[in-house]
Amino acid sequence: MITEFVENPDKAPEEYHKFVETVNRENRDFDEVASEILLGIEDIDHRELVESYIDAARWM
Repeated sequence: MITEFVENPDKAPEEYHKFVETVNRENRDFDEVASEILLGIEDIDHRELVESYIDAARWM
């Protein structure tokens, strides 16, 4: 997943882009915003996908 993220960040889920925008625009805590975004996703598989992108961003 990290390789895909690095090579194709534009293919990241919409929620990931919302996460990045919120962290950058509002200068908020990374983990706080991640929790808010992930709590709003009902589909478990999709939540795990978004979480993997957020985790990859943590290491960037």
